[in-house]
Amino acid sequence: MSAKHKHDWVVAGWGDREPMSTDDLEYYWHFNVLLRCSCGKEKYREATGSEVQDRIKSRMCSGCGLMDRKHDSRDDCIRELFKRVSALEARLDRIGESFSR
Repeated sequence: MSAKHKHDWVVAGWGDREPMSTDDLEYYWHFNVLLRCSCGKEKYREATGSEVQDRIKSRMCSGCGLMDRKHDSRDDCIRELFKRVSALEARLDRIGESFSR
């Protein structure tokens, strides 16, 4: 007689929405995860707080805190942040010029 299979669930995907930034935690009450067992069975359930935090940490650069950007060095982080600040400054200059007309 064989032992009954016990499902070993692992997160295989996210539902209609997944955490994209730490700000998402303030806006959404819950996230759904797709769980899959090695036997092929799947199910959805609400994600736990630790699963959400792990997902955010895995997608965030530890140096600059940007999502979906894993920089190899601190210099890469600084360059990325400099580009973002420069773009914001240019945008503010354009807005300021439009008000001065």
